This record gives sequence, structure tokens and C-alpha cells, in this order.
Amino acid sequence: MKKLLFLNGVLILLSLIQFFHSCSPNPLENEQKEFDPFYSKSVLRSLPLEDQKQAWIARLKSYQNLDLSVPQKAILENMISDLQEMESGKFFLAESLRNNAASLAKIMPQVDFVNLFCEVSSAIPTLQKSGPVCSDYVINEIRTDVGPAPKSEMQVTYRTPLCDCNWTCNQQLDNCLYGGELLSACSGGATTGCCTPAPGCGLFGLGTCTGKVECAGE
Repeated sequence: MKKLLFLNGVLILLSLIQFFHSCSPNPLENEQKEFDPFYSKSVLRSLPLEDQKQAWIARLKSYQNLDLSVPQKAILENMISDLQEMESGKFFLAESLRNNAASLAKIMPQVDFVNLFCEVSSAIPTLQKSGPVCSDYVINEIRTDVGPAPKSEMQVTYRTPLCDCNWTCNQQLDNCLYGGELLSACSGGATTGCCTPAPGCGLFGLGTCTGKVECAGE
């Protein structure tokens, strides 16, 4: 009888330990979030500008190991140089950087360009190497969108993933599980929601948010 009570007590204790463990934060997940700047857009955007820039430089250098064409790798090297030559503490869409990005967008499928230079993910994207390149409209926006001027060293710490540049909204729409609706682009000087003049989309997340996708059932 005592042995039975003892075993029951052990089982109850193990159940309680398992319960509290399941309810507590995952330490590995917290560690990944703390040390991986590409864990999420909010983590990346919370970093000082210099740290964001260095994170993207390291990211772009890792792209040199991907199966890119010779012209694509040459332009990628130019983009890395553009960032490395930028003054310490500053990270913005300089003219040379935008021009090189536009040149790359002309010879790379849009899905790959967006995944490599506009999305935030811990995993290095897999190249699709197929599909249409960016349209002239997209190329022009890459060349001209300088992004809003930073208000502080930290800039904006968070921008919802569904707030995006109008030329990547279609990709966001494809991610909706039950379909969705592409809301009209920001216009008329709107300054609320996704129309807030703050960075968080487009090239390196420094472009201006100009549209929103609303997924069904959300």
C-alpha cells in the first residue's frame, strides 16, 4: 500500500513538472530570439541602425554561397560594398544601393529578390530561380523610394508583417491560408495603420509601407 502511494506521488510530481515546463517559455527559443537578428522583423527592427546594417552585410555575404549567376554575384558584391562604405551608425537607402538593387531586380525572379532582400527569416531562403523578374513599376520604386527619414537612432521597432510595399503585397496575399483581400494602397496623406510614414518593408525593411493585405478569417 505504501509503495502504491509512493508511486502515485511520483507520477503526480512528474505530471506537475511536465505541466509547468510546458507552460514556461522555451529557453532555446528565447536564446535564438536574443542572438539571431533575423528571428523576426520586430527583433531586427529593434536593433540600433549600425547593428541592423552589420546584420544585413553578414546576411548578404552568406548569399554569395547560393547558386547565383555571375552577373548576379557581381551586383551582390557591389551592394555589400555600398553598405560597408556607409558611415558608421547610419543605415539608409543610399542612391548607389538602390541603383544596384534595381539592377539585380532586373535579372532575378521577383520571388527570389523579395525573399532575399525584403523578407526576414532565420533560414536562408531557397532560390526558386524561376518566374518573372520585377516589373518596370517595381524597378522604378526601388530606385526612387528612399524611405522615411529616421526619427531616432532606433527608428521603428515593429511593423506588422502584413504592412508592406504595394509591390510585395501580392506575395503577402499568396501567404493567406483562406484567401484574402488586397486593400487599396495608402493615399490622400493617410498616416494611420499601414500608412504610417515609417520604414518596415521593401528593400532591407527600409522602404515605406504603402499597402496592406487582409487575410480571410483573421
